[in-house]
Parts: sequence; structure tokens; C-alpha cells
Amino acid sequence: MSNEELVHLADCEGQQLTPEAWTVLQEELQKRGVNTNLLETTTNTQLSQEQLQQRQAQASVDNNFLASSWEYVFNAKKTGASNENIQKALLERGMEPNQAAQLLRALPNQALLLAKAANSSLQKDGLICGLGLAVSLFTYLSATNGGTYVVAWGAVVFGGIRFLQAWNQKTKFQKIVAIIEKEQKSPKDIL
Repeated sequence: MSNEELVHLADCEGQQLTPEAWTVLQEELQKRGVNTNLLETTTNTQLSQEQLQQRQAQASVDNNFLASSWEYVFNAKKTGASNENIQKALLERGMEPNQAAQLLRALPNQALLLAKAANSSLQKDGLICGLGLAVSLFTYLSATNGGTYVVAWGAVVFGGIRFLQAWNQKTKFQKIVAIIEKEQKSPKDIL
């Protein structure tokens, strides 16, 4: 490639090059004695894109870690583990002490919110399944004497599956909420 073609490549497509390809291109231009001062904005943009990708990757890792931590906390609380034992396990998993404490403080509200969300999903998915059954039954009864009818199997099956999943989630989070409420009662409330 000529010097002009390399400069054109750097100017027009430099931002889409991988960091390794960009480095090789810059080295080749410097080796040929081509002035690379004009390419500084592309280099800065390349670095900004790398930094953005690194931040996005870190945020994804953090979100996955937080999601798995919440899952662990819910399962531990469901089995009756104490907050102290849960916090100790979170610290062993690499969570910072203040984050673990904050997560445990947010546990009652989070469990209640998820129980309400599961209840909402339960109602919606039950309605979808019920409508599928109703459409199937109505068209079947209307199709007497050899008529055509519709079996809304998609609504029935998928609505039914999602209904059962929501039921499972609602039961799980209601149990967790009940355990937390029981733990929060003081000894005088029990008497």
C-alpha cells in the first residue's frame, strides 16, 4: 500500500480497527516517516472506545456478581440461614463488607418487591392461559355438527408454564418475607 492509502485507511477506518491493528498501522506509518500528528484524534477515540469497552465489561461482571449474590442470599435465607452467616459467606465470595451489609439491609424490601412482581406475573400468565382455554372451549362448542374450531394451544401451554414459574417464584419470596418478618419480631412481640 502507498503512504496515501495507509493515511486514508487510518483516517477513514481507524476507529473500527482493533487496538492491535491500529498499533501495527501506526508503527508502519512511523517506519515510513509519515507524519502521524494528524492521527492523534483517531488514537484518542480508539483509547476512549477501549476504555468504554473495559467499563462495560466491568459493569457486566459486577451485575453478574450482584445477581449471583442476590440468588445466594435468597436461597440461604429460604433455608433459614442467619444474617451473620449470610454476611460471612458473602465476604468469603469476595464482596466488600459495606456492600454485604447494604445487601442484607435491602433484603426485606427486595424480597417483598419480587414477591409482588411474581404475583403480578402470576395473574397475567393465568389470564393468558385462561383466555386460551376459553377461546378453545368456545370455538369447540360453536363448531357442533362438523364445524371448525381453534385450539389456542400456544396461549394455554406457554401461559400455563409461565403461570407455574410465577407460582414457584411467588411461593419462594413469600416464604423469605415470612422468615424475615419472624426474625424482625422482638421477644416482647412473641409473648
